Amino acid sequence: MKFTTALKEIASFLLSIFKNPLLEYKQDESISGIIENGLRCIDINSETESFSFNIYCGDYLFFKFADKLQHKLTIPELGIKLSLSMEEVEKSFVKIEKKGNYKFFLDGKEGKLTVQSYTRPFYKELTPQEISETIQRISPFILDVRSREEFTNGHLKGAKLIPVGTIRGRLEELKGYENENIIIYCHSGSRAVAAAKILIDNGFNNISNLHHGMMAWKRNDLPVVK
Repeated sequence: MKFTTALKEIASFLLSIFKNPLLEYKQDESISGIIENGLRCIDINSETESFSFNIYCGDYLFFKFADKLQHKLTIPELGIKLSLSMEEVEKSFVKIEKKGNYKFFLDGKEGKLTVQSYTRPFYKELTPQEISETIQRISPFILDVRSREEFTNGHLKGAKLIPVGTIRGRLEELKGYENENIIIYCHSGSRAVAAAKILIDNGFNNISNLHHGMMAWKRNDLPVVK
């Protein structure tokens, strides 16, 4: 099965979860699970009869099981049917892209999934045109959190590359920018949200995410450099 570069990168983060717990970060206690290496990881107790989870729109949802058996996830309203296995982790997570309340079934057991927008005082999402105007007006620090391959194929002028899975270990490189305007972006916006959460939890207080990422930037025919 072929995956996009973005999904391959996310999958590689997942493979290191148990080896590198430092890639976790703090979060709103009302949100289920924790973010580990770019994914929303939720531990599943097989003895639980029903489930209720709250996550953010754009999260890559991954259920962690204690066993290595095959499990089935179905979210009818989102058209999601997925086989889950701890032995095939690269095929066992799904991006949740729509806000709302959804009924889901995990191995036949019914659950409720609430998907909400990520909102914080130090965080905002801006359109490509707003980002372009901001760059022209104030020359902010621009952070690209995609893979090196994606960066090489085209990026915003002046952007610094720090892939989302490496941010926790490279915060020293961003020292001095805690109070500066930072524009952060990825391919579609989801990895940028994960990276923004890490930065905010480490004292950065002015983060702007390019809404829908480079996909939207290119759709608007805005400049890209290589």
